[in-house]
Amino acid sequence: MVFHAAGNSKVKLSLPRLPMERISQSQLAAMIVLFQIGSSPLFLLASEAGADAWISVLIGMIGGLLLLLLVTLQLYRRMPEEDLFDMIERTFGKVAGSLLTAVYIVYFGYKAVRNVREFGDLMILYLLPSTPLWFILLTLLVVAAYAVFQGIEVFSRVLRFCCR
Repeated sequence: MVFHAAGNSKVKLSLPRLPMERISQSQLAAMIVLFQIGSSPLFLLASEAGADAWISVLIGMIGGLLLLLLVTLQLYRRMPEEDLFDMIERTFGKVAGSLLTAVYIVYFGYKAVRNVREFGDLMILYLLPSTPLWFILLTLLVVAAYAVFQGIEVFSRVLRFCCR
């Protein structure tokens, strides 16, 4: 990223690079499947599809896995040392890459906020009806922040352990 400072001089902002962590293909697959199941709008599916809601989740998962296999993994094979945003910028150019990166960040930010809220609503509806929503959401966010702090390797190992 390059920013223009006063006096027409360019200031280059370099973001710190985190060390690359390694996960296996089965750990990646488990993370993707669980993310797709967890981020499905279950309330809408249940009201529209009824008892057959699982079929629409399965179809969506197959589509997501095909996209992963055909596009994302091919990009990672061609550019193994670059992160996703660098790959997007290199593949689509500066302007389109920056726009796609912004759309990507907004989309997954929205999905994260919606998932946290739906989790809180489900907890209140089925398990903890007298617990304040803010407490449930705060607890979830603290646990999620701890998982992020530990890194993707630890996170994927915990997911594999939970899915056995």
